[in-house]
Parts: sequence; C-alpha cells; structure tokens
Amino acid sequence: MFKDIKSKVQRILIRGSIIAAGVIITAFVGWLLARAAFESWQNEAITEAERLSAELNYRVEREREPLVAMSILYFGSTEVTQEELIASTAQLVASTSRDPELSLAFVTAAADGSYQVQQASGDLDILPTGQFYTIDERLIPSIEQALNSKPAIVTGALFRMDDISYLPLAIAVPNAGIEGVLVCLIDFSHLLGDVTADFISSGTSLEVYHPENPEINHSSLPPLNTSAELSHRTEVDMGLYSWELIWQFDADNSNPVNYRLVYASIIIGLAITALLTLIIHNLLRQQQRIERQVRQKSEELEETQSKMVQQGRMAALGGMVAGISHELNTPVGNSLMAATVLQSRTAQVRKLLDDNNLKYSELSDYLESATESTRIIEQNIRRATDLVKNFKQVAVDQTSERRRSFSLSVIIDELVATLKPQLKHTPHILEVDVPPHLLMNSYPGPIEQVITNLVMNSLAHAFEPDESGLLKLVVRKVDEDHIEMEYSDNGRGIAMEIRSRIFDPFFTTQLGRGGSGLGLHIAYNIVTDMLGGDIRLDEKTRKGVRFIITLPRETPERRQRERQDRRNSPYDS
Repeated sequence: MFKDIKSKVQRILIRGSIIAAGVIITAFVGWLLARAAFESWQNEAITEAERLSAELNYRVEREREPLVAMSILYFGSTEVTQEELIASTAQLVASTSRDPELSLAFVTAAADGSYQVQQASGDLDILPTGQFYTIDERLIPSIEQALNSKPAIVTGALFRMDDISYLPLAIAVPNAGIEGVLVCLIDFSHLLGDVTADFISSGTSLEVYHPENPEINHSSLPPLNTSAELSHRTEVDMGLYSWELIWQFDADNSNPVNYRLVYASIIIGLAITALLTLIIHNLLRQQQRIERQVRQKSEELEETQSKMVQQGRMAALGGMVAGISHELNTPVGNSLMAATVLQSRTAQVRKLLDDNNLKYSELSDYLESATESTRIIEQNIRRATDLVKNFKQVAVDQTSERRRSFSLSVIIDELVATLKPQLKHTPHILEVDVPPHLLMNSYPGPIEQVITNLVMNSLAHAFEPDESGLLKLVVRKVDEDHIEMEYSDNGRGIAMEIRSRIFDPFFTTQLGRGGSGLGLHIAYNIVTDMLGGDIRLDEKTRKGVRFIITLPRETPERRQRERQDRRNSPYDS
C-alpha cells in the first residue's frame, strides 16, 4: 500500500511538473506577445513620426510657392506698385485657397543701415499691408541672408511672438531699378496645426525647436495627459537650418497590447505546450547539427585555402629555384674557368722557378694573368652572392607570414632580381616604377606572392609563343595611410564574358595545359584577407589587363587577430 501511495505521489508530481512547465512556458509566450506588440507599436509610432516629419518638411517647402510666384512678377516687370502687389496677393490667395495666412513685402536697405518696407500686402500684424515703414528687426537676418545668397530662396529662422511662431522666406529681387528683398512671412503655428490636425491623435505630441532659438518650442500642440512611453527625435533639413522635432507618444491612449490575444495565447499554449517543447527541442538539436557542420566546413575551407596559398608559394619558389640555379651557372662557371687558368699558370711558373729558368717577362705575364683571373673570380662571386642574397630574402618572406617594417622598393627590387632568370629567356620586359623610401608595416612575403602570381599569370596567358610583351608595375602613394599598386600587361586581355570569374578558384582558360586556376584566387585572398586591402580588374581596359591593388601601409592588427581567432576557435557544443 505504501508503494502504491508513493507511485501515485510520483505520478502527481510528474503531472504537476508538466503542468507547471506548461504554465511557465505559456506565460512566457504571452509575455513575448505583449512585448512584441509593444515594440510593434513603437516601430509604427516612429514610422509615423518620420512620415509626419517629411510631410511637415514638404509643406514648408511648398510655402515657397507664393514667394516664387511673386518673385517672377518682380523679375518680369519694370516696376511693381503697391496696388499691383495687393492685387497679385489677393489673386494668389483666391486661386490657391491658401491657409494659413501670409504677408508679402518688398524691402530695401536705408542709408542708416535699417531696412524699410517699400510696399507690403498681407494679413499678419507683424508685416501688415502698407508702405514706407521700418521692418521688424526679427526679419532682418532673413533679409541679409537673401542678399548674400541671391538668387536663391532663403528659409529663415523661426521666431515666436504672442504665442504664435512665424516663418520668414526671402529672395533678392529688383523693383524699379532698385535692389531689394521680397519677404514672405508665414504663420507657422497655423501651418503646423493644419499638417498635424488630421493625423495626430490624443496620444501624440510634438515639439519643434530651431537652432537659432533652441529654448523655444514652436509647436502649439497640447502636451500629453500622462508621461510618454516613447520619445523620438529627428531632424529635418530646411536649407540654412536643420530643425529638431521631438515626438512624444503615450501608449495609454493607443492600447498597443491586445490583452484578449494574450489571454487566448495562454489558453491555447496550455494545450500545445508539450508539442511546442518537443518541436523547439528538435529544432535546437537540428540547429546545433547545422552549426557544427557549417563550422567544420568553414575550418576545412580555411585549411584548404591556407594549403593553396602555401602550395602557390612553394610552386613560385620552385620556379625561382630553377631560375636562380640556371643563373648561378654562369658566374660559377666563369669563376671555375678563371680559377683553372690561374692554377695552370701558377704550376707553369712554379716549375720554371724550380728549374731556375724563370724569366722576368714570363713572371710579368703570369702576374698580369693572375690579376685578370682574380678580377674575374671576384666579379662573378659577387654576382652569385647578390643572386643568393636576394633569393634568400624573398624565400624567407614567402615561406612565412612574418610581419615587419620594410621599404617597398627594396623588397620589389629583390623580387625582380629573383624573377629575372625566368624572364631572361623570354622576349618580355618587366618595368617597375616604385618611389624610394616608401615604408610599410605589413607582410612582405604575401605582397611578393601577389606580384609573382600576377607576373606568372601574364607569362602563362597573355601572349602568343613568339610575341614580345611589356609588363608594368607602378606603385604610388594614395595618401598617408594607403598605397596603390597598378599591374598591367599589353597582352591579349581577358574576354568580357569571363571577367567576373577571374578570381574564382580553379577557373582557368588553360585547363589541361598547365593552368591551375588558383593564381588570381590566391592573390585575391591574400590582398583582401591577410593584407586588408582591395584588388580589382580595370573594366575599361581593352588592350591587355590592368589590376588595381589598394593596400594600407600598416596592415590592421584586427585582421590578423581574426585570422588567428578563426584558427584557434574551439567548437562549443
């Protein structure tokens, strides 16, 4: 009986645990729905704020239309009278059914530095209909800006008077041979009310600030009844100034969360908790398997690319070794021949000396021959030493990823010296133009590898067997932090239909004839990944090819750290 009670208690605990887990998960889902609904409301509110800001910007820009129409009248007439201004203003207001009110005035500078209204027509008290009175000083900055910006229309600074904000617009125009400014004054508070009346709900408020008087809110909209759950700041470009708009949104008036949906989700969630848990569990396991596979493939790809780069380096070094070996044969052979001649002559002189038959003339001939042989030996040994030295430095650089400071002209000269044996037996010429004392803090080996791959690519693909070609490498300083390498040849070029594929791995036009399709791919990976630069094919080149390589003079440390982190990153299952 005790066992039955224990088993029953265990079953109750299991059921209770399942129900508790279902309730917790369902409650969490309900909370997520409420949170998502609130975030959706926030996004919609921000979108609406941006739309209304754009609408306000458009409406302010549209307020230039009366000023444009009246400026055409002034530019097209010899003289515009007060009566013509009043009549034109009335016709403009009637034909466009304008709202809000506005005033238009032609203003000129007086001798005492003030500005006089020569003629004006409008409904605003600050710029009333009339003639020959001093204009309000708050309009003077807009007038002077228009004179300095003519013939452009100037949107002046907002200002506030008697709880009303005004927006001045101005443009320099002539009238009766007198230079002046046509001023259009807009009731901005009325305009803002028209823009927002049809769109802004009771749960939305707006504040408008101008940089010339940032302490004044030019919006007449009432504040929110309760504190705002969302505040969004944006700026609108109004020509000379950018206005700051601050939107306030009250969620209490918007009901962003549909609690019926939340309650329904809780009820439904209790029924499908087990199934949902199983689905999520399976999905997470599947996601883990996918991530594991992707990470393994990425590691394999990076390892393959690293092997490809190393193989490319070793292949280039193999070609250099063959060329250097062939080139060393000449100075070594010359030295051996001179040494043999010297040894033979020395033996002859030694025999004559031992027989006491050595004559002065024979000794003199021997010394002259010995001197010439010594000179030949020394000259050829120096030549062989230089070849070995240059090859040794290039070999050290290309078989390592050692970062150091170096002169770009020095490493390119060393590389060219190692490439000369391969170019010597071809009709092609390699021209190099590198500014001296151009220092870099980077990886010389990968830079040499890129240049080598480009040269080898030209030798393999650019020319017919009996054709002589010109290969050029020009280096220039772009700015204090970057250099540009331009490599080109005057060969047959690259067909338009395959230019987009030249950096793809294993793509080659010499398949089955010695082309691996890895040269440009390896160069691309080295430039973009290791050196932190950019390489591209000049699409405008029609004769031959032209590659543009941009490199930082100091390779970013971050790229090297990322490469190292990818190599050392363990998989966290």
